[in-house]
Amino acid sequence: MERAELLKKYPWMGITTKLEDYLEPGYYDRILREYVFAGKYDLEFLKDAAVRLKGDVKALELGPGTGRATDAFLRASGKVKQLTLVDLSQRMLESCRARFTNRGFISYVNSDSIDFLLADDGTYDFAYSLWSFSHSVHQNLQRLGLSDGRAKVRRAINKLLTENLTPGGSFFLIHFDSLSDEQRISIRQRSRDITIFENLEVQSPSKRLMDDLLQELKASGKVSFECRHYVGAPIRFPTPDTALEYYLNFHMELHFNESPKLPEIVEELEADIRKYQAEDGSVSIKPGCFIYSITRI
Repeated sequence: MERAELLKKYPWMGITTKLEDYLEPGYYDRILREYVFAGKYDLEFLKDAAVRLKGDVKALELGPGTGRATDAFLRASGKVKQLTLVDLSQRMLESCRARFTNRGFISYVNSDSIDFLLADDGTYDFAYSLWSFSHSVHQNLQRLGLSDGRAKVRRAINKLLTENLTPGGSFFLIHFDSLSDEQRISIRQRSRDITIFENLEVQSPSKRLMDDLLQELKASGKVSFECRHYVGAPIRFPTPDTALEYYLNFHMELHFNESPKLPEIVEELEADIRKYQAEDGSVSIKPGCFIYSITRI
């Protein structure tokens, strides 16, 4: 099927935008799927970490999107003295600003997360990121090359964990499992032009970098951490077409919608999606994640 035919069949393939703009917030919320691990939504794990915080908290969120995790954090953490939201997408930040219009203690920073961490001189009792942090890591690795990119990202994460966090402060991170059923489908396509995904049979470069650095910091007595792996409840799509939209416009961030290879990509995606299709036509695909709880000593 040619691209023109695809656009006629799937009008949502005509949505395009710059990386810095990302998806329109309302559309993002509409196609977002809920993640459940061990019977708990991803936000509940964040709430469990936030509810243990004591006193007037200064916090940092990297990649808030439309603010779903922000809202969960504020509801669970009690008194927040200061919260800084950092996102590459200005319109996501504006969506958050409108959502939390009466929260004067929130500041909004339009920046790549890694660039922000390298330049930031703030201190935080708690920092967190749900899902999005790896995107910043991979974008920097791709742009700078693996060697220079790793060095930059390591400096940024090391600085966050050993300087920006207050002693006893913590960083909560949910990182995707690139070997999960859900992620294998998208990474197979993303590897077409993101060359850092050179081996699809190992965890992502972001995950491996994080693990290496954390082991070094733990060995030097600078941090303690826990990392737990979860295989989630299947994400259910009523039809293969809704799964296709989810992958192209959410997971792949509209990246391939203008590509001349779109027909080929759609054909491969449809074949992968059909592997998870039930007799009633619905599609169920299992996600996976790693949940990190890191504390500065």
